[in-house]
Amino acid sequence: MNRRGVTMIELLVVVILIGILANIAVPKFRDVRRRADAAHVIGDFNAIRHAVFDYYATHNAWPPSGVWAQPPPALVQHLPGGLDFTYANLRYRYRQWSFPGGMPGNPSQTSVVGVQILATDAQTIQAIRGAYRGPEAFSFNLTVTFVIE
Repeated sequence: MNRRGVTMIELLVVVILIGILANIAVPKFRDVRRRADAAHVIGDFNAIRHAVFDYYATHNAWPPSGVWAQPPPALVQHLPGGLDFTYANLRYRYRQWSFPGGMPGNPSQTSVVGVQILATDAQTIQAIRGAYRGPEAFSFNLTVTFVIE
């Protein structure tokens, strides 16, 4: 018997195998993408951190807090060129918290500065938290705050 082409069964088997491989690959691709986004955010955080310390060294005070997705005007000249306070589906905000009576464990520490990160999905926040190796002030479902120390 000499036949040419493929049967419908053979074609169906190939389509099913491609579907199985896609179901395995797509979640892995999403995880890799989240880890890459987390690495980018950590890099942005470190750049903001260095700018804040540069501001402190120049003015002997912490810069005032900013709003979501915009660098504080006082901090702009200390940030590297092109640093945006947004990335993909994420937004950043620099914050300063004042404690006139001092921190409970350290009364001499009257302020804390940090960067808040807001995402549209909790899995991205989890990837960022997993990649960060510094102090974390607090975290909610879609936000995380890293302390600048």
